[in-house]
Amino acid sequence: MKQKKALIFTTEYLNLQKPVIEELERLGWEVTTIKDCLLEGDPKLRSTPLRNFIKRFIKFPKHLSWLKRAEQFWSPVLATLCDHYDLFLCLNAFTIPPTVVETIKQRTDRTVLYVWDSSRTWDFSIIAPYFDEAYTFDLLDSERHSSLKLLPNYYTEPKHIEISSVKYPAIIIGANRDQRIRFVTSLASEIRRHRISNYFFKLLPHSLPPLSQRLFKDYRLSKKLNSGMLEEFELKTPLEPEEYMTLMEQSEIIVDDVIPEQSGLTPRFIWGLARGKKIITTNLYAMRYNFVAPENVCIADRKNPIIPVEFLKTEPVKNPDNLHTLEIKNWVRIITGDSPLPDYCN
Repeated sequence: MKQKKALIFTTEYLNLQKPVIEELERLGWEVTTIKDCLLEGDPKLRSTPLRNFIKRFIKFPKHLSWLKRAEQFWSPVLATLCDHYDLFLCLNAFTIPPTVVETIKQRTDRTVLYVWDSSRTWDFSIIAPYFDEAYTFDLLDSERHSSLKLLPNYYTEPKHIEISSVKYPAIIIGANRDQRIRFVTSLASEIRRHRISNYFFKLLPHSLPPLSQRLFKDYRLSKKLNSGMLEEFELKTPLEPEEYMTLMEQSEIIVDDVIPEQSGLTPRFIWGLARGKKIITTNLYAMRYNFVAPENVCIADRKNPIIPVEFLKTEPVKNPDNLHTLEIKNWVRIITGDSPLPDYCN
């Protein structure tokens, strides 16, 4: 049998592309990967007052428009590609103008876009119609745009560890942004109210420089964090996926804080479910997914999180069986077109 070929254009956020590539290779595919160059001025980026203000002072010359620079990026890449691919997969990659998709379609049997960003920030519905199939992790985006179908994030096979290896009643791992420190600090007070100790919160350094960070309400809390004054937090450089998974395995509850209005389930939410964990989340739409057992999830108010003591003290229950369709081996078969897309929405 002739070996199938896949061309993957991807960002490297949290190394989420790695298990996808590894699974395709396990299935015998020959995979060629192109890393996104992330050009400034992308028209898919939603406007905000701050971005509009910046645009008034930073203007690209006409010959350096986003489209022109994107085509310049792709021109030498296209020249090196094979004559035929069985699959072209664009994994949340940004620098992909319609003309390039059309060119690749001429030598590819199946073109697929997968998006794990909310259209609240990045409007991928602009590019989605140019692909044979386009999937989004965001429930509301799939309802707003007919070109985007709902396919939540995948999970990898959980490790089996002894109960004695569970060290932390609750953990959160994420970047210090969107007032997350304020939420986590309030949540820590709520957990202490229930006399639960040894919880473990990890927040990564803020991506903005210190001067910009002063513009945010959370600056004073961030300053305490950076000086080690909040004992609940441990500040580190970004974690490797293996370390991330190990910490998840060692916890009982995963704390999941999302950007406001996001309806897509984060990787940590999906990974936590697959590992039989309970989840405290700020995602208001989490219960609309039909593979989520309501007993395992507590939706917390960002400003005033109240966690019922019963949620903290009871054991998790088994999630619905269709959660297994998101295991990486099944998820990839949906992407390749070898398995039908299930319905994931209540």
